Amino acid sequence: MNADSKRIYTHRTLKRALRAGRYAPGEHLDVAALADEYGVSGLPIRAALQRLLGEGLIEDHQREGMHVPLPGESELRQHYEWMQRLTMMACDMPVRPAAPAPSTPAPDSTNVAAQTWALFDSIAEAIDLKDMRAAIRLANDRLAPIRHAKLDLLPNAEAELAELYRLWQQRDLASLKAELHIYFERRKVMASRIVATLQARRAQR
Repeated sequence: MNADSKRIYTHRTLKRALRAGRYAPGEHLDVAALADEYGVSGLPIRAALQRLLGEGLIEDHQREGMHVPLPGESELRQHYEWMQRLTMMACDMPVRPAAPAPSTPAPDSTNVAAQTWALFDSIAEAIDLKDMRAAIRLANDRLAPIRHAKLDLLPNAEAELAELYRLWQQRDLASLKAELHIYFERRKVMASRIVATLQARRAQR
């Protein structure tokens, strides 16, 4: 693998790890530790981190180095508000037909975060407008570590997600838009509790 291929591979691998909740909000991303974890030198790790920084998926805390973002209450509400606006605008756009195979997930509390990411990525993929696809995917990636870290804070999340999947698979966009409004408003109301829990967990590490 040449140097360019290694940088691309490392960036994609780290991005997938962030989506999967491998690194918790507020966690320090140490270059040496990551190089050892992924079996590469520090150069592709640094290049990948700089690219992720440019994408807004990690933060540079100056002397403390790179970290997974741990948003404050106001910032988290803004993340939810932005994702809400994007997905509800998507419901007003022409979208590609659903695949014939059913995609409604069985309720599974261990996979809610990953399934949520997949749902919003599917919505992005079905839109013809390139800039809208990119905006939804970026907002989706930014929320992914938060979703993995707050699994136990939202009761009935599995059933809630299954209903969103069902409406999306049926392309019942009017009903999906209404359910998305409820989905995001619920999270905005809980933003302070989510942030407090994430901060407490970070302090325990």
